[in-house]
Amino acid sequence: MYYYANTPVPMAYQRMTESPFLGLRRGAKWKVSEAMASHGEGDMNRFAGTGVIGWLIAVILAGPAGAAAEETAVMPAFDERLVGVAARFVAIPSGTFMMGVSVDAGGGKMADIARPVTLTHSYDMQATDVTQLQYVLVMGGNPAQFHGAQDCGEGRFLRLDGVELCADNPVESISWEDVARFLARLNAMQDQYAYRLPSAAEWERAARAGGGSEGGAWTAENSGGRIHPVARLQADAWGLYDMLGDAMMWTGDRVDMNDPYAQGPAVDPRGAAKGDHHVVRGSFWMTSAAFSRAGTATYGYGPKDFRQPFLGFRLVRASRGPSSTRVR
Repeated sequence: MYYYANTPVPMAYQRMTESPFLGLRRGAKWKVSEAMASHGEGDMNRFAGTGVIGWLIAVILAGPAGAAAEETAVMPAFDERLVGVAARFVAIPSGTFMMGVSVDAGGGKMADIARPVTLTHSYDMQATDVTQLQYVLVMGGNPAQFHGAQDCGEGRFLRLDGVELCADNPVESISWEDVARFLARLNAMQDQYAYRLPSAAEWERAARAGGGSEGGAWTAENSGGRIHPVARLQADAWGLYDMLGDAMMWTGDRVDMNDPYAQGPAVDPRGAAKGDHHVVRGSFWMTSAAFSRAGTATYGYGPKDFRQPFLGFRLVRASRGPSSTRVR
């Protein structure tokens, strides 16, 4: 068992190819071995530069000589042994719901619109926001403002070849363009799933949890004025964490700036056909609890290069082949 910053890191990964940057190509596989020796606590950066694992050495360590290894097609960014519950996806069923807020629900002027929306398809939504560790495992850098040891709370602080991160915190300070680059690289790394952002309607359908419990939310009343690691509060009725509070989220929808708040019934709405502004949904750690419900949460928008330390994202995925299985 290895430790870093008092955090156990039991699994080790070693790329099966000699690619210097995680082998960013389709069909890559990883070798996983159990680190059997106990080395106690310490700075894992002392292992840097010791082979093909390169800059990931702080948490991704080769097992002892002769250790049994298993081949796996699970990429590190979605291996639950490394990234925790952020690796999970939850099936959201198709259906019809009221999207938006009626006037008597107490929303502001942006929230005085409610309309019936039907989603004819089910979809798999990530159980949490994309975390800093997941982002670093795909992109190699960390744009998050809250990345130091003092920002991690009860989560893990890691240092990967000079890149500091709160492994379990949402990645924030990320623009829509940054997300698009992340998705392009993620989809090029594997063949099993096609990943994308949810539409604004898919986000709200998921956040409403079928009328059941919307789960816990980090808000102005309980956050202590800071962001928190994902999945520390109760999940909603569908098993999603932090749909409300902690960090707001980009969606895939563009906005028609001449008519930003669509009205009337809709089936599988996808936003405007073109435009440089995109819909932002949710609330964050300094939003009041009254505006951290699925119906009252912000329906805003921002330009594609907009970055804020309260703005992150989560993923939706679809199978690319009949052999794929849903992660629970």
